[in-house]
Amino acid sequence: MNRLYNSMEPRVMDDDMLKLAVGDQGPQEEAGQLAKQEGILFKDVLSLQLD
Repeated sequence: MNRLYNSMEPRVMDDDMLKLAVGDQGPQEEAGQLAKQEGILFKDVLSLQLD
């Protein structure tokens, strides 16, 4: 199920979906807060699990 849009239908990935996935799988606690403040550079994301 697609958590962002609460839908079972397949969807095209958009920026909001990518940001949510990176935020969920990225660093947590202080490192995660710093990443959110500085912004996420998608070119620096090495891997991302989408299912």
